[in-house]
Amino acid sequence: MVFNKKYNLFDISSRYCKSFYKFIIKDTRVRSSKEAMELFSWSMKKIFGFDATESNKSIDKYGLECIEFLKKVDGVPDPDKLSNEDRVRLINVCSVYMEVTKQVSYLRIRNGRSTEER
Repeated sequence: MVFNKKYNLFDISSRYCKSFYKFIIKDTRVRSSKEAMELFSWSMKKIFGFDATESNKSIDKYGLECIEFLKKVDGVPDPDKLSNEDRVRLINVCSVYMEVTKQVSYLRIRNGRSTEER
């Protein structure tokens, strides 16, 4: 799938997800994989102008910081320039990407933190 023949949906999703991992590792103390996934989902929905029903302590503590961090991701389109349909597709693909990498993400977060702490 391609946005306006200009953006690759999977590439954009990958950029958001990889940046989220960096945020989680360097800027938070989130330990729960479930809370991290909810924070990501909540943040993406807010960035793209949708209501979000997720709620947890990590969202309360890091939600606004996460949004600001993800808004600075290089190589992604301005959310205001995407159609509503493209925004929904992007959020869905990001959610699937995160779900598929859930096991890897837990290890990446844990190992990333242990590397940072050395």
